Amino acid sequence: LLGGLWESAFYPSVKDASPHVEHSVLGPDGKGHGFNWTMGKHADDPLKAKDKFQVTAVVNTGGMPISVSWRRVATERAPPFGARAPIDSGQELLGRWQYGSKEYSVSLHDGKL
Repeated sequence: LLGGLWESAFYPSVKDASPHVEHSVLGPDGKGHGFNWTMGKHADDPLKAKDKFQVTAVVNTGGMPISVSWRRVATERAPPFGARAPIDSGQELLGRWQYGSKEYSVSLHDGKL
């Protein structure tokens, strides 16, 4: 969401997008209903309870996202939800959230979210 507004959302060009499905990032606008990035739905993206992921959004020079991907991170690297996340040198934590039993974080590093 740009500025926290659903009318200014970024979303994938296909439903159930993942790093394993070719797609582009669309928006910001209010036309993305039903178009979501989906973890664990693709056969090459299996999930288990308590898996932790790092989500990366690559942005262009204007700060607009041009791709979104994620990777599983070791459980011992991810702190409990609400604790301060370990940030590598040169990174800035932008946000963390939890959905169901999954926890996610977004950080800025070398032009990548």
